[in-house]
Amino acid sequence: MSNTGKKNPLVLTILYFVRWSVLSVLIGLAAGAVGTAFGFAVSWAVGMFGKNHILLFALPLLGVLIMLIYKALGEEKNRGTNMVLEAVYSENKLKPTMAPAIFIGSVLSHLGGGSCGREGAALQMGGSIGSTAAKLFRLDPDDTNIAIMCGMTSVFSALFGTPMAAAIFPLEMISVGVIYYAALVPCIFASFVAAGVAKYFQLAPTTFGTLNAPEIGPVSMALVVVLGLITAACAVLFITIMHNAEAMYAKFCPNRYIRIVAGGLIVIACSLLTGYRYNNTGANLILAGLSGESRPLDFILKMLLTALSLGAGYKGGEIVPSFAIGASVGGIYASVLGLDPTLTAACAMLAFFSAVTNAPMASLLIGFEMFGYDPMPYFAVVIAVSYMLSGYYSLYSSQKIAYSKIRATKIGQKVTEPPLLPFLK
Repeated sequence: MSNTGKKNPLVLTILYFVRWSVLSVLIGLAAGAVGTAFGFAVSWAVGMFGKNHILLFALPLLGVLIMLIYKALGEEKNRGTNMVLEAVYSENKLKPTMAPAIFIGSVLSHLGGGSCGREGAALQMGGSIGSTAAKLFRLDPDDTNIAIMCGMTSVFSALFGTPMAAAIFPLEMISVGVIYYAALVPCIFASFVAAGVAKYFQLAPTTFGTLNAPEIGPVSMALVVVLGLITAACAVLFITIMHNAEAMYAKFCPNRYIRIVAGGLIVIACSLLTGYRYNNTGANLILAGLSGESRPLDFILKMLLTALSLGAGYKGGEIVPSFAIGASVGGIYASVLGLDPTLTAACAMLAFFSAVTNAPMASLLIGFEMFGYDPMPYFAVVIAVSYMLSGYYSLYSSQKIAYSKIRATKIGQKVTEPPLLPFLK
């Protein structure tokens, strides 16, 4: 919808509101249904793997099947969430086939025990659905961008069960330092509609119960600040490992079929050595962190297996694994200092997510929707510190840094590219 012409600005605003009220509800219904179906499918796949670890040995074959599906759907050059981000701020288009490709690919990856998440796949499916809706309703490029963000919001909301965070996340992550307020109302409407769809079909939201936290004081503030610094460093380490794993596969296995088979064999070996603790999303590690049962190497082993899985070409996302890594860091921190593991792990998982995605406001809202209001002062401090100290690194290489993290200055630069190991240069 173009706002050109001499129409009264109030009239244009009302027309915009009415139009996007309808469009966002329709996108929320469609994307929410897809997100709900995806949530059940991934839960089934994870459950099947949990009951039948022998499926791990099918991972290389499942990888080849994923590659064949992507080829059949014309998605061989798909670059995942980065393509969705680029579609919002450029003229790049998303194909309708992106949604079924990532849907099937993610389910197969989880079925074979790949260390992958769900919500990254949700952003890709949602972007594809939003782009398809824009074509269907013949939206102009600016409104197409809003439709893409509505789709991202909707699938994320249905799958994760955090509609407030889901509404803000796409608006915040596209360009760091800028929030696309023009999409605020459409994304909020779409998010709550999608959450309603998930609730109707009884897809359980991701929550951990209300967390009671003591009043924050000077000592606890200092401990939280240190935790923010640690999670920022771990976030940079994770991004660097992800980048190097992808480069390693590309250098030594340029053929994508050989690459995914080799990656599958590596994941099999690692899984047998670690007792399947680091397969799939990592929800078990989140619970371990919150209950004070994290092991010293949990965070680094989850980093490695996630990088080895996704770098090889298995599908899914990095978000729940990021929560798992953060919760493990927080759990270890609590055990070393004798702190409450539930509060510390919750703080660390949110701070880690904020650092790797550069989305502090969405991280704060996720904390509110997962744990309630009481620990929000802790969350606010640790998220802010981790976000600032993580620099301009990101899980998404296509993310743009619009404004500096340390000065009120517009910089408009790409995210920092992590260093490569010498033998990969």
